[in-house]
Amino acid sequence: MNDNAKKRLAVLEVLYKARELRPMTGYVHIDNLPDDSLSFYFTLEVLEELGFVKAHDSDESYMITGAGVLACEQGQVSSC
Repeated sequence: MNDNAKKRLAVLEVLYKARELRPMTGYVHIDNLPDDSLSFYFTLEVLEELGFVKAHDSDESYMITGAGVLACEQGQVSSC
């Protein structure tokens, strides 16, 4: 697994757990997501394009979508 795939997985894991704990308000602010490089925005953009995450309208918060949850649970993305 390459570094970008690991970053996507780390973000999805955090968002999965947040949504599991707070199904209706499972948004996580960008400051609370794993961020260790300038390619972090690339990670979020790819996850959005895949339909695995969605951004909150008014701030830099993200939530895993139903498609992201299913991808995690069906093993398309490991460790969720």
